[in-house]
Amino acid sequence: MTDSQKLIIYRLGLIILVVAAIYGNTLNHGFVWDDTYIIDNNPILEHLSNIPRFFLTEDTIEESTGYYRPMTYISFALERAIWGGNPVGYHLTNILLHMIAAMLFYAVIAGLFNRERLAFIAALVFALHPIAGETVNFLAGGRNTLLSACFALMSLLFHIRKKQIPAVACFTAAIFSKEFALLLPVIYLLHDLRLRSEGIRYARYIPYLVSMTCYLALRSIAVQKANFISAINLSDSATAPYLVVRYALNMILPFQLKVLYELQTNLIIPLLCFVTVIIMIAAIYFFRKHDDIQFSICWFLLFLLPVINIIPLHTITVMADRYAYFSLMGFALFLAALVCKLNRRIVAVAVVTLCAVYAFIDVSRNSIWKDDIAFLTA
Repeated sequence: MTDSQKLIIYRLGLIILVVAAIYGNTLNHGFVWDDTYIIDNNPILEHLSNIPRFFLTEDTIEESTGYYRPMTYISFALERAIWGGNPVGYHLTNILLHMIAAMLFYAVIAGLFNRERLAFIAALVFALHPIAGETVNFLAGGRNTLLSACFALMSLLFHIRKKQIPAVACFTAAIFSKEFALLLPVIYLLHDLRLRSEGIRYARYIPYLVSMTCYLALRSIAVQKANFISAINLSDSATAPYLVVRYALNMILPFQLKVLYELQTNLIIPLLCFVTVIIMIAAIYFFRKHDDIQFSICWFLLFLLPVINIIPLHTITVMADRYAYFSLMGFALFLAALVCKLNRRIVAVAVVTLCAVYAFIDVSRNSIWKDDIAFLTA
């Protein structure tokens, strides 16, 4: 084993240790909020023989939600068979999935840019950032995102390594976990455009298109209001720039994170946010010679598209930390790219300080998700 291979193992081991240390206390938590209805008291999860039904069943919480995520219900059904009504196993799975997502993110960034230090810092930021806390703690609301992220990152990693069959298989699992992964082919295209010397073979995208078609066909059967494009409302979309900026600010300064957010309604703030988003888009062109920064901004903005109210969300809250889990990867890469431009000694101090601050916030916020009493009084 070479020194570089040993270093990679040490770095992955550190990611595992810090995630375990920060989220280990969640193993004492119970079912919170929608967990009781979706997991603990859901009769469809009682028998593994019900698994085929998940592909023809819409997510429901007392009424239609418009969501279709069969892979998530498969994971819950398997856990019900193992753990029954004991929440410890479900929380353990969420922690493990976040670890896997962070390690896969490391591998993806290393594969995209061939820069191990950049990949390590980006993975650490992503693994420890407080925005990810809600996704890890909230079983019913976070499991679909964690599964989709793991499968999506595996698919992207296989695509980078030109292994199409496993890439398509993982992509299919990702979209059946959460609809966010439907945007993944855009990332494939961005990657392929960076390799202009090889040219873009559009035939490579046909299997992904077939997978998407199958998903949309099954979704149209299962979901009552399957046409989410028809739900687009221009008046609701006016909040999109504001939400983009709010998510960005929460990532930059994660000190005022909440379970339920209130949105500003005056005209001046949304206008300023619109200008800010235009500047972000312009930055994609400005940083065209800096692949890592340009790619990070594209990733951040792309995966916010499903959650900035362009397509109305079937939920009581328009904004939530768990909605930004995918976009957090883009922010983590952006921050890592900036940090890597500093002096090596300053980099070490900056990364340790940043991780310490994130860890402190994470541990303190975990207590919000301990039980319904803690959650409702937070």
